[in-house]
Amino acid sequence: MPERDRETHDPPASQPGSGAGASRPDVSADAKVGVRAAARAARAALSPAARLDADRRVAERLAALPVIQAAAVIAGYAPTRGELDPNGFVELLGAALVPTQATAVVTTSAAAPARPVLVFPRVTGPGQMALHACAFDDLRAGAYGIAEPAHTDPVYHPDRLDVILVPGLAFDRAGHRLGYGKGYYDRLLAMRPPGQTRPVTIGISYDETLFQALPTDPHDIAVDLVVTPTETIPAF
Repeated sequence: MPERDRETHDPPASQPGSGAGASRPDVSADAKVGVRAAARAARAALSPAARLDADRRVAERLAALPVIQAAAVIAGYAPTRGELDPNGFVELLGAALVPTQATAVVTTSAAAPARPVLVFPRVTGPGQMALHACAFDDLRAGAYGIAEPAHTDPVYHPDRLDVILVPGLAFDRAGHRLGYGKGYYDRLLAMRPPGQTRPVTIGISYDETLFQALPTDPHDIAVDLVVTPTETIPAF
């Protein structure tokens, strides 16, 4: 098997691309600052060709997941600041990005929906987002320069979602995420009631920004899966 496709990674803890077997670092603001800097540096070092290859590989992994294939409503994101772009999975599924009146209704059938609805976040205030159904190509620059849907696009409450694709600066093998410190996705993830399994949350990460263990706080909520170009990691 080629080196880039191997299924395990074993660098030291708290270093990008960390593997199993190391201890979790102590939690502190300084620790998070250091990890953010390391993740940004690792991401910035990727060549354009490596980024495109990572986008493709993650899209293929997502499209192969049963939870994606069975989803009626999927929350995606518009990549920014060098984030991995997973949106090619939709074309691989043969699904349409533009919701119709029929697809805007969440199905309860066990059969996989033919045309899942893709929704995207729109910033509505400090730390707050709304989710709207929108074609990816119709997203326009919004808060922080991130592409987002219009306020007039159909709104979806998180309890209508089957899957949330979660961006981040870094993830670890337990599903913990480190973002930019503004709390938008922390609040979104916290909206799933304890014990509930939907929506399934999937962190999207480069191999280079996957850590063995991240510094965490008590309120941090882990995702259910982490998908990288070479691994699909159940975070439980």
